[in-house]
Amino acid sequence: MSPQRQTPRSLIQQALTRGAEVLQHPDGVRGGVREEISRLIERVDVQRELRALASKFIIEVTTEVRLIPSEEAPFGLKPQVTARAQLKRAPSPSAPAESETVTSSPTATQENDR
Repeated sequence: MSPQRQTPRSLIQQALTRGAEVLQHPDGVRGGVREEISRLIERVDVQRELRALASKFIIEVTTEVRLIPSEEAPFGLKPQVTARAQLKRAPSPSAPAESETVTSSPTATQENDR
């Protein structure tokens, strides 16, 4: 037996009919999405991708702790903490490093509450 040749029109009709059947059944749509996500996860090595992404950045953290005399604080000293984090792109051979600075300065009373 030779396979029956189909016209482009009949192929499109079959595709539309099957698509309509899948859309009518919510389990069919979820199953299709689940299969595609599973295939994607199987193809991608997540650990390797995260490692490659993390290796492109440098995190620089600077913390200053100043002890200020205070009669109300334990031991007569009140800490004042200033922290600064800077995220930089690891330098590539052709481009200078980009950076973004985030500064955090909690008040000394917040530090004493901890």
